[in-house]
Amino acid sequence: MYILAQIHTDLINADQDQNSIESQYYNGIWKKKADDGYWRPEAYWEIPLWMAKVSGILLKNGKSHAKHIVTTDEVTYNKSHGIVMFSVLDSNKHIIKKIINNSPDGAFILGGYIDWSYFDDEYESEAMNLYSRGETIEHWAKRNELKDAPPSYHLFQDEKCIPRLTMSKGCNHMCSFCSIPKGITEIPMSDIMENLTAMCEQLDFELIYIDDKTFGQCRNHRSLEFLGLWIRGMNPAFKGFIVQTTAAMVKKLDLSGLHIFAVEVGVESYNDDILSEYRKPATEHLIKLAAQKLKHEGIKFIPNIIIGMPEETSRTYARTYNFIERYRDDIFSINIYNLAVYDGTELADRVDATEDDKDEMKIKKSFVDEEKHKLDEAFSTMLFSNALTIL
Repeated sequence: MYILAQIHTDLINADQDQNSIESQYYNGIWKKKADDGYWRPEAYWEIPLWMAKVSGILLKNGKSHAKHIVTTDEVTYNKSHGIVMFSVLDSNKHIIKKIINNSPDGAFILGGYIDWSYFDDEYESEAMNLYSRGETIEHWAKRNELKDAPPSYHLFQDEKCIPRLTMSKGCNHMCSFCSIPKGITEIPMSDIMENLTAMCEQLDFELIYIDDKTFGQCRNHRSLEFLGLWIRGMNPAFKGFIVQTTAAMVKKLDLSGLHIFAVEVGVESYNDDILSEYRKPATEHLIKLAAQKLKHEGIKFIPNIIIGMPEETSRTYARTYNFIERYRDDIFSINIYNLAVYDGTELADRVDATEDDKDEMKIKKSFVDEEKHKLDEAFSTMLFSNALTIL
């Protein structure tokens, strides 16, 4: 028996003020954009893709399994429950660590992309029965002689959501803060169609999020023209795709006929010097052209903004804020992120980061002084307040 365990969003965010402007904004997106197909399950922001993939493999191989939503870090597991699987993130690893230590008679498999030394004590203790950590789903399946299979969403039957579809992995850019491997790996169309078929048969959705890091880099991006028509035949309520890409790619691509509902554009900061410093494939001029092109083509514009880059000043923040104001009537919503310092990035080599600096939920960074931190907080409050009025 396998238990596919997912930490409830409320438990991950237990320390956050639900009355804060940030919480008001993100809760407001789902409330105010529901008619546009912005649906999220109650327990998590989106369907956990790892669960769908693992579930498909277990089904094909006749292995019993169940979903468990973890709502308290006091939960305990033992071998009678079966092998418990978690996807570990920097935001939930402390919860999972406590659960493992609460469960000396449990059996656990951990996957994800974190610094696995965090679990050294648990892994070295036989009492913890930590079967494995950090391996990919493919390696886990091979180690257990399990046949590969397409994802299955039967554990999420009829849940309202925005499912994710991966058409390619990797990115050809090397932005200084990004940990995505360089290079593009195209997902075979047979895998894409198997995934889409499962989504259409088992989930309730009006939008699909294309998970490619930079949409348009992979040659299969034009297949959205056919895929959109096929999905609408299966699901007449389908409104279109959400994609993420760069301003330069928006300018370059022919987006017509691709059934694109919205584009998340990596603005990050509306300042040429900062964009150049972080090797972003964008300029102020390209960002402006991207916003204008999306408006002309009737596609929703969602700028991504990063708060906390060390080079930001009151002047540079003001330029970004003024850009948002200038295009507020054309903006669908804003994705606002705190800077996170990921291992293996150029930014990680540039600053002396702590463990907390990897957490994008935390705005305060150890490598800036108190005056800079107050500036970051002030801009964050201004931007979230403005974003709330845009919804």
